[in-house]
Amino acid sequence: SFAAIEDFIQNKIKKDSLDYPKAVFVITDGWGNRVIPQFPSRWYWLLTDKNNINPIEYFPKECKVYSLKDYE
Repeated sequence: SFAAIEDFIQNKIKKDSLDYPKAVFVITDGWGNRVIPQFPSRWYWLLTDKNNINPIEYFPKECKVYSLKDYE
Protein backbone atom coordinates (compact mmCIF):
# COMPACT_ATOMS: atom_id res chain seq x y z
CA SER A 1 0.00 0.00 0.00
CA PHE A 2 1.52 3.30 -1.09
CA ALA A 3 -1.02 5.19 1.01
CA ALA A 4 0.35 3.43 4.12
CA ILE A 5 3.63 5.31 3.62
CA GLU A 6 1.90 8.70 3.75
CA ASP A 7 -0.20 7.54 6.72
CA PHE A 8 2.98 6.55 8.58
CA ILE A 9 4.60 9.92 7.82
CA GLN A 10 1.55 11.85 9.01
CA ASN A 11 1.33 9.80 12.22
CA LYS A 12 5.03 10.39 12.98
CA ILE A 13 4.63 14.12 12.36
CA LYS A 14 1.74 14.32 14.83
CA LYS A 15 3.23 11.98 17.43
CA ASP A 16 6.78 13.35 17.48
CA SER A 17 6.18 16.96 16.34
CA LEU A 18 8.35 16.46 13.26
CA ASP A 19 8.45 18.29 9.95
CA TYR A 20 7.45 16.55 6.75
CA PRO A 21 10.47 14.74 5.24
CA LYS A 22 12.46 16.65 2.64
CA ALA A 23 12.42 13.51 0.45
CA VAL A 24 10.56 10.21 0.34
CA PHE A 25 12.06 7.46 -1.84
CA VAL A 26 9.97 4.48 -2.89
CA ILE A 27 11.46 1.52 -4.77
CA THR A 28 8.61 -0.53 -6.18
CA ASP A 29 7.45 -3.02 -8.77
CA GLY A 30 4.23 -1.06 -8.85
CA TRP A 31 1.90 -3.18 -6.77
CA GLY A 32 0.12 -0.75 -4.51
CA ASN A 33 -2.68 1.77 -4.37
CA ARG A 34 -3.23 5.46 -5.05
CA VAL A 35 -1.49 7.90 -2.74
CA ILE A 36 -1.99 11.63 -2.34
CA PRO A 37 1.01 12.94 -0.39
CA GLN A 38 0.92 16.26 1.41
CA PHE A 39 4.05 17.29 -0.53
CA PRO A 40 4.09 15.24 -3.74
CA SER A 41 7.13 17.05 -5.15
CA ARG A 42 9.20 15.48 -2.36
CA TRP A 43 8.34 11.94 -3.45
CA TYR A 44 10.71 10.00 -5.70
CA TRP A 45 9.51 6.79 -7.30
CA LEU A 46 12.10 4.28 -8.48
CA LEU A 47 10.38 1.69 -10.63
CA THR A 48 11.89 -1.75 -11.15
CA ASP A 49 12.25 -3.12 -14.66
CA LYS A 50 9.24 -5.39 -14.31
CA ASN A 51 6.87 -2.85 -12.88
CA ASN A 52 3.11 -3.08 -13.13
CA ILE A 53 2.29 0.56 -12.75
CA ASN A 54 0.92 3.50 -14.63
CA PRO A 55 2.29 6.44 -12.59
CA ILE A 56 -0.57 8.71 -13.64
CA GLU A 57 -3.06 6.42 -11.92
CA TYR A 58 -1.20 6.06 -8.63
CA PHE A 59 0.39 9.38 -7.68
CA PRO A 60 0.30 13.10 -8.53
CA LYS A 61 2.21 14.49 -11.50
CA GLU A 62 4.41 16.55 -9.13
CA CYS A 63 6.12 13.34 -7.98
CA LYS A 64 9.40 12.42 -9.63
CA VAL A 65 9.36 9.03 -11.37
CA TYR A 66 12.42 7.12 -12.55
CA SER A 67 12.84 3.74 -14.16
CA LEU A 68 15.77 1.85 -12.64
CA LYS A 69 16.52 0.21 -16.00
CA ASP A 70 17.65 3.65 -17.24
CA TYR A 71 20.50 3.55 -14.69
CA GLU A 72 21.85 0.03 -15.21
